[in-house]
Amino acid sequence: MKQLSTAKLAKTIKEKREEKDLTQEQLSSLTGINRVMIARIELVKVKAYWRVS
Repeated sequence: MKQLSTAKLAKTIKEKREEKDLTQEQLSSLTGINRVMIARIELVKVKAYWRVS
């Protein structure tokens, strides 16, 4: 199973969000993830790693 670092996740989320011309608020509405959490992820303020299968 691959591990995705928090920094890589943050970069990917922000890049994809901006490619689709979405605000954090719009992404929040689409995903059900709180806008503050999205901001924290993008700023790498979430200390964790994610497993990607």
